[in-house]
Amino acid sequence: YWMIRGATIHWAVLAEFAEAFPQVQPSDARFVRGRRVSTCGGASTALELMLAIISEQFGPADAFLVSTMFVHDAERQQRSGRGANWLVGKGTARLREIVNLMVETIETPLPLEELARRAGLTRRTLNRLFQAELAMSPGRYYQLMRLTHARELASGTDYDLGEIALRCGYANASALSRAFRLAFGHPIRKARGSRPRQRES
Repeated sequence: YWMIRGATIHWAVLAEFAEAFPQVQPSDARFVRGRRVSTCGGASTALELMLAIISEQFGPADAFLVSTMFVHDAERQQRSGRGANWLVGKGTARLREIVNLMVETIETPLPLEELARRAGLTRRTLNRLFQAELAMSPGRYYQLMRLTHARELASGTDYDLGEIALRCGYANASALSRAFRLAFGHPIRKARGSRPRQRES
């Protein structure tokens, strides 16, 4: 079994591993999936493997949501930008183009008709694309992107809810709070954890 599927390990010891276990086919891949055993090339690739398994079993959309839980520096992420890093897996070029556009307009979200027009698609084709690749509507994906960004800002910055709302395309803190509770089942204040309470307008 091992000779068929192979295994991976950190690149620094890959040659030693191959010499010590000649019956195993070594791989320089970031991770190698197996029916019973999977191997990773390092700590960060263990996260990539986990997301790949979640994507396979529950869909790319759920993997995307899980991946956002591991962002620790929201302010740095905001400065550097995300682009299609919001996607788990490669996605088609067209999908990545649209997701990039969503990220660029996160503070002033576009109507879906305008999003489709800028991508050179009809609204119907846009819907089919997202359903086929992410198993959700573009509107739902756009909303989850904004709310997930709001959660990152709430847990990783000192912005009050009013500022977070504006940075995520919501008119005010109340609108953000309602949307967040509907999507995640708890108030956005929980995202602050043990951080000192801020005055929220």
